[in-house]
Amino acid sequence: MSIPKEPRQLMINLMYLVLTALLALNVSAEIFNAFKVVNRGLDQANNSIDSQNNKLPESIKKFAQKDMAAFGTYAARADKPKQIVQPLVELIDNTTREMIEKSGGFSIDKATGQPSEQPAGYKNKDITTRMLVMEGRGKEIEDMIGKVRGELLQLVDEKDRATFENKMTLGVSEDWKRARTKRAGLNLISSKCLF
Repeated sequence: MSIPKEPRQLMINLMYLVLTALLALNVSAEIFNAFKVVNRGLDQANNSIDSQNNKLPESIKKFAQKDMAAFGTYAARADKPKQIVQPLVELIDNTTREMIEKSGGFSIDKATGQPSEQPAGYKNKDITTRMLVMEGRGKEIEDMIGKVRGELLQLVDEKDRATFENKMTLGVSEDWKRARTKRAGLNLISSKCLF
């Protein structure tokens, strides 16, 4: 994944968070298939954008060599966003990988005998509920997103921070969470299911 400075990348990160929440809420397999199709397209777009974004820090450093007064502070910050975001990317990737492993890995394509893109237990919602709700992995991901958001905002100049904070969509509104849990009559983040 690229450095989440672009609104597109922030939207992708939120899509993964929404997918994780949907997994915890026992949604039907058709929803997962739709996410799979969207994810495939986003991965292709990401690869294209990533190759361009990977050149950006070096470009900033070259500008800083020419005009240190104007670009020096930006050159010092150029590599930090990727370092800040990497633990979140790893947490989401590891959680996804662990869910797939616990649900039986990938199904085998009968025609080729090779693993397919379809997880074998994609209809098994117990694993996602257990991992994300009961084991607290969903809360861990939410907390990490908040931490990453805060650290990324610290890289923005103080005079621009308030404007940028309003445009940065990485996060979940507390009002929205309260309204959702009140309507559902439960607190999904802190609830422990007993069965």
